[in-house]
Amino acid sequence: MLTPEYLQSVGVDIENLFYDAETDILIDIARRIRENDFKMTATAEYQVQKLKELGLATKTINDILAEALNTSNEKIEEIMQESIYKAIRSDMHIYEAAGLDVSGISYKEQILKGTNVAKGEIKNLCKTTAQLGTNKFIELLDKAYLQASSGAFSYDMAISNVINDLAANGLGMIEYPTGTRRRIDTVARTAVRTAVNQSALKCQEDVMDEMDVNLVETSSHLGARPSHAEWQGRIFWRLKPYGNYKNFKEATGYGTGAGLGGWNCRHSFYPYFPGLSERTYQHYRKKENEEVYQLEQEQRYNERKIREWKRRQAVNKAGGVDTTLECRKVREWQQHQADFLKKHPDMKRNYAREMIEDVRSQRSTKLKEFYATDDKSVKMKIREDESAISKNQFESAIAYDQKGNVIFKKDGEKHEVEFTIEELNKMKGAIVTHNHPQNTTFSPHDIYMLKDWELQELRAAINKGSYVLRNNDKITQLPDFKAFQKEHEQLYLKYLKAYKNKYPDWKDDKNRMDRVVQNNVMNCLAKKYGLLYSFEEDAE
Repeated sequence: MLTPEYLQSVGVDIENLFYDAETDILIDIARRIRENDFKMTATAEYQVQKLKELGLATKTINDILAEALNTSNEKIEEIMQESIYKAIRSDMHIYEAAGLDVSGISYKEQILKGTNVAKGEIKNLCKTTAQLGTNKFIELLDKAYLQASSGAFSYDMAISNVINDLAANGLGMIEYPTGTRRRIDTVARTAVRTAVNQSALKCQEDVMDEMDVNLVETSSHLGARPSHAEWQGRIFWRLKPYGNYKNFKEATGYGTGAGLGGWNCRHSFYPYFPGLSERTYQHYRKKENEEVYQLEQEQRYNERKIREWKRRQAVNKAGGVDTTLECRKVREWQQHQADFLKKHPDMKRNYAREMIEDVRSQRSTKLKEFYATDDKSVKMKIREDESAISKNQFESAIAYDQKGNVIFKKDGEKHEVEFTIEELNKMKGAIVTHNHPQNTTFSPHDIYMLKDWELQELRAAINKGSYVLRNNDKITQLPDFKAFQKEHEQLYLKYLKAYKNKYPDWKDDKNRMDRVVQNNVMNCLAKKYGLLYSFEEDAE
């Protein structure tokens, strides 16, 4: 089963990818309009110039989207495989406890099918976006030319008018036959998240059919959409009536776009065996769920407004238009968000949702969001412990089991914690955190401890958050330690040289230099080897 927390992170990378792609297109269009010459008076001359510019703009648009498509295809393959195997592995212990063996079932066909569905959706999105881009370019070129040539506006005012229009409205919305309209980035995220969840659920359903499983429990989370709130966190029957439980498909709408596993849904289900299984999720009261739902909707709205004004600022800047208003609006909405979260301390600020490309690139640690565990209470406990040990001038380590119970604690030296063989054996399958007094990220030794001792997750707490490295199938494919360490050293020297060239005053803060360089190295290695590396930032 895929948890609601995990599914929330699925598709976010691709959402950001297409938001950034649209922003790049808008900036290019704004620059081209600013650099064009609308002072010509002959319509025929203008038409020739327009066709020339349209050809150049179309090529740029297609290049931007081709890059986004290639990147998204790679990510989709990784996400689909990781998610399906995660969903099945998470249910293994339930089947084992019931005396059922599901280890021989293959999921390759469903992985391939789900991957192709998601890729197809994104490919269609790219085609639609390309058309929106060329249409918008033609529309604004014509508008600027007419305003300038008619004398209704001065040349500079006509240019400013259309660039302001572009900055405010973007390329436009994707419209569905039903009349629903969505932003390009939202369509991308929804397509991937829906394909991933539906593929994982289909695999789970196939296993249940094979094992003749009758009862299932649905997942739950506070802030679920109101139409899903009634059936989340409940038991249902699949094959034949049982007790007072309701029919699964009838109650949840499973298999429909509006039901469980439908459009952008974060719910899942897993096998339930009476007298053997323990309830995992609770059913939240309607009022409690709706309160959280409304708060989350307000936070998302604030995030969209911050990004919107940042984008408007970037587009207007590219078009040579004054950005005083945009700068002020960004600050106003950031303050509004801060005030909102101050009133609701249980809500955590997600800065990645407030960024556009130029800002996000400066925060290289803000990768796809991974959570320490799928249990919020466990995660909170770990973060509390990390907040305490991050203040130590020596390294300390804490190992937790899956339920957040402490297996052991151990203090070490300034730069390391040494473990006995007995302690290492206890760490298998555990979540292990430790602090780095120098506020640096993981070392090669850290990475290979995760690999060799089969940790679920390794964390490094610093003074403003925690670096996170999660186990996955790809970590077993790392080269031998010496080769990896050599590659790490070579990359360190490369990024060190680049840092010193970029910052001539590097000697003033060698600690910062080391942190930045090491994180660049880690990001590079994570990308190359497919490591699940991220940074969880403390809320301000």
